[in-house]
Amino acid sequence: MFLLRAGFWIAVVVMLLPTDETNQQRLHHTAAATVSHVSTFCERNAGTCQTAGALWQTFLKKAEFGGRLALEMISGSRSQTETGAIQPARGGAPASGATSATGTGPYRMEHDAAGRSRSQRQGI
Repeated sequence: MFLLRAGFWIAVVVMLLPTDETNQQRLHHTAAATVSHVSTFCERNAGTCQTAGALWQTFLKKAEFGGRLALEMISGSRSQTETGAIQPARGGAPASGATSATGTGPYRMEHDAAGRSRSQRQGI
């Protein structure tokens, strides 16, 4: 299905290309000028590029943290303390039949000895 869609869009682009040599040269010149203009943006706007670079680095750090957090939550290798701070889990699973609880909001997660978790609504 992907090949059909890609083929369709390539055909649309080819149909839109000019056929006479004058328009082809004009299109080529316009495309080259656009690429040149875009590639020299940071030379013309150094402050904007510095700000964007800093924002991009912040975004990458947050995305990396979010990915690690999601992976750790899925794998169950971290737990929350009473203050809500996330810390690495200590020790193994609770004793057989026992449960451990984490969470500070209206919901809390309970984990049984097998590591299964379930969310419970706390009384308000």
